[in-house]
Amino acid sequence: MINFSESVVAITNGVFYGNNKNPESTVFYLSDYADTAELMQACRNYFEDNGKNHYTVIASDNVPAGFIIDGQLLQQFFELREALVPLDEDERELFFDWCRYNNRDCVTEDIFMLVTHFRETYMDKYPSEPDEYLSLDPTIEIRKKPTDSRWGISFTDYYES
Repeated sequence: MINFSESVVAITNGVFYGNNKNPESTVFYLSDYADTAELMQACRNYFEDNGKNHYTVIASDNVPAGFIIDGQLLQQFFELREALVPLDEDERELFFDWCRYNNRDCVTEDIFMLVTHFRETYMDKYPSEPDEYLSLDPTIEIRKKPTDSRWGISFTDYYES
């Protein structure tokens, strides 16, 4: 699960120093910044911007897939982080599952509208018990195994019992 309070990126300025084959880079904790403008200002301050620097994300942790394109952290990352504040950790995980299941894209769609739609259409209908969740699908029959106290699942439409 993605923990936004621990999101970090390693950024390089693309400038090589001396015989070092690797450009200078440093780690930035994204929880310290409200948006990409603040992050870029921190990069300019750290790397002593001379107008020729090209800042590139070379590594990341706790940043969802798709929010770094061509070495650039998208502003949508900060919007996503802000939009998910009202959700607890389990709800965030359900939100990402819901997005994948419904082919919703957190990068290109309005994230605040996605979260609102998720809460209105999914959270209010999410069953509290697994049995209730399974019973929403008529192709699944829930029955108790005669020799076991655990519940079994029979997919009646796919094979004969």
